Amino acid sequence: IVGYGEIGRAIHHLLSRKKGLEIYTWDLKRSLCSHGTDIVQLAKKADFIFLCIPSFAIAECGKKIKKHVRRGAVVISLTKGIERSTALFTSEVMMKTFGRGKIALLAGPMLAEEILANLDTAAMLAARVNNFKKVESLFDKTKLSLRHTKDIRGVSVAGVLKNVYALAIGFADALGLGDNAKGVLMTVAVEEMDTLIIRLGGTKRSMLSLAGLGDLEATGNS
Repeated sequence: IVGYGEIGRAIHHLLSRKKGLEIYTWDLKRSLCSHGTDIVQLAKKADFIFLCIPSFAIAECGKKIKKHVRRGAVVISLTKGIERSTALFTSEVMMKTFGRGKIALLAGPMLAEEILANLDTAAMLAARVNNFKKVESLFDKTKLSLRHTKDIRGVSVAGVLKNVYALAIGFADALGLGDNAKGVLMTVAVEEMDTLIIRLGGTKRSMLSLAGLGDLEATGNS
């Protein structure tokens, strides 16, 4: 698990209750590295690598470990963003670095504090079928259920847009506009996200998935 902030800790919490797993954590803070500070050595051992880091760090991290990722390993991103210098979505940076066959995006209503409180949730995993089956097996019998989509692009775009519209819904709370106004905002957000996801190369179903509407509702109303 690369990046031991809130979502990194949440993933660790989900998986730590399963027997037979060895979990390594790595972070810029040395105290949060569970098995040493050499990220390359950890990557060489891992069957799954979770990137729980800001979007601007994806490329740099990828350069360090890409030659050391094991055959058959899956690199899973929980990062939502666009790289400032290139305007590439996180998924595009990952494809460029690792290749489409190794990557997956995990997105949905996954508020870290609720996962840490042992509440159930579900999310989308955007990946090739074989990678989905591997990750689904990893999370089997945990508090996180997974649904599959091949639409890596749509899930990546949805995650970026969700963060924008969630701010607008938060403004409505701060301004005391009421639940009617939030209902209007949520509807307009869904309509605009649906249009933009398709315009930017995703599929229509991604907006109405856990990675789109599910994540928007959880973030905007939390």
